[in-house]
Amino acid sequence: MPPRSSAVSMNCATRGTSKPTRTGTTFAHRVTAPAGMHLLRNNGSLWITIDDNESYYLKVLCDEVFGRGNFVANIVWQKRTSRENRAAIGSSHDHILLYTKHGAVEWKDIRNRLPPNERGYSNPDNDIRGPWRSIPFSAQGFRKNQMYKIRTPSGVDVDPPKGRCWAATEPEYVRLLKEHRVYFPNDGSGKPRIKQFKGEEKGLVPMTWWDACYVPHYLTRAVLD
Repeated sequence: MPPRSSAVSMNCATRGTSKPTRTGTTFAHRVTAPAGMHLLRNNGSLWITIDDNESYYLKVLCDEVFGRGNFVANIVWQKRTSRENRAAIGSSHDHILLYTKHGAVEWKDIRNRLPPNERGYSNPDNDIRGPWRSIPFSAQGFRKNQMYKIRTPSGVDVDPPKGRCWAATEPEYVRLLKEHRVYFPNDGSGKPRIKQFKGEEKGLVPMTWWDACYVPHYLTRAVLD
């Protein structure tokens, strides 16, 4: 979601009784889009809503104006749930093009995340730090310095799951182990997991599909208009 007070939104959907020409619409976008980016702070983001009629051309234009490296995502928002029987195929979605000043990697660190869920917390070992839940201690891919054997409390040496590596280097794992942050399921014979205490959650990453049940029409209009 756009960080509050640092996002600029533009509604460029081609709606109305008179249909704009592609040339006219593209010219309007070329004039207004740079102005929108100029208003952003360094950690800001630009969210542009548009329908299928011009979304492709606007994406090409925005890549030209802002740079392809500053494109973050094309969010597909379900704008209606009722069936449109007058059309050949009823349109139920709009596009939201998201751009930032410094690209997706840098913006990822400052964007708003979705609130984390509160499920799965307990304190079976009476940890003085309070309720916790376990999260996997593995990551996708192969990193040589994160491939090593870990000995479980039951005496079994385990490797990372197939196609994955451990989530941290061995020195970092040893630090977590000394801090009693490592949990071994299955009576101490399972692969290691990490204790995550309440308040340590980073939140959930937004997705590119915004279902109407999740982001209702009135809420999206309030944010983007």
